[in-house]
Amino acid sequence: MQLKELLARMPLFDVLAGDPHLVEVSRVEALRAGVDPLPGTLYLVEREDTFLAWIETYRHSMLFRHLGFVLPAPAEFRFPPTLRADVVVLRYIESQLPLDLSARILRCLYEWHQPSQIDAESLRKEIIEELLQGAFTSLETLLARARILNLALEHKRQVLLVDLEDSGAFYLEHLAKGEGHISLVRSRMLSLLREVLLEDSPYHVASLHGTGAVALLDRRGAADPTILAQTVYERLRREFGAVAFVVALGNSYTSPELLAQSYREAQITLEIRRIYGLKPLWITFESVRPQVFLHILQKNPEIVKFVEAVLEPLRAVEPRYRRALLEALVAYLECDRSVRKASKVLGIHPNTLKYRMRRLEELLGLQSIDGERKLLYYVAAKLSLLKLRLSS
Repeated sequence: MQLKELLARMPLFDVLAGDPHLVEVSRVEALRAGVDPLPGTLYLVEREDTFLAWIETYRHSMLFRHLGFVLPAPAEFRFPPTLRADVVVLRYIESQLPLDLSARILRCLYEWHQPSQIDAESLRKEIIEELLQGAFTSLETLLARARILNLALEHKRQVLLVDLEDSGAFYLEHLAKGEGHISLVRSRMLSLLREVLLEDSPYHVASLHGTGAVALLDRRGAADPTILAQTVYERLRREFGAVAFVVALGNSYTSPELLAQSYREAQITLEIRRIYGLKPLWITFESVRPQVFLHILQKNPEIVKFVEAVLEPLRAVEPRYRRALLEALVAYLECDRSVRKASKVLGIHPNTLKYRMRRLEELLGLQSIDGERKLLYYVAAKLSLLKLRLSS
């Protein structure tokens, strides 16, 4: 149900930020610290400090999209300037959120869907979502429910995730053509995904998910999952052209209970791709493990402070030139200190790189580093470049 439809049926809220036309909600939860954002969720907010801290933690995350928040009045919160248009903040009419507000919203969502319209496809999608979020108390019960719907989850081992490369740009571009057009694009995308999967095995399962789709790959598939992910991307590109989709693949596991981990890995893969500006539009978790390592380090301020201390002399350099020196250092170390190879990677003249390396030698004394100390300088430079990219 689109958030704008909910607002029309429940005139209890004012829109403080965001565009309700861009968000489709299917669940309601109370906002709690430490919980990963779940797209398609309407969060009820009780505490201002929890809300602001949560936004600060996740606003650079790919998961922080297609969300709604309900705040009690009066709400004079200072929203970050980078808040996405598909993150909608609502103000409730009273100064406290009533205890039954979640139930009232869910009732409205239920009435919108109409019980008669809840078919086997909807039930399968619900089971898949429970599995991916780990939101079940008994795996045996979940598998039994799935078998009734001809969904053999016990053989599923890996998650493939399809999403829009830039959902905000997509919705802004296509909204003028009507919501029916957007639904048609999503339906065509899902049909094509299922067609590709069926060519490999009749046991793979795919469902709409967020702004894209999710596929559970069966161990009885014939093709290598990596090749399958590439095939999915190439078929989507040929079919849709200007509509850019990205495809991510989590790791394979031995139990369906671990599909939530594979799903999380696929999400992290897309997030890492965005943060690091990686070019491939189909990408696997295995291929981004080094960036995941740096991403985890970057979230620990104490480690970052300790590692970046080796680059302290660079703080006196003007920021733009400091970035150029850091990029030169990374390329130089990645290319085994070959000026020719590193300058080619950077797309600059070898003499330009030589000048930058002389400057780095003056500041850092690079000729004396080797072994583990070389690794320390390399990690420090990569972390510094990541911070510069996130702050730009």
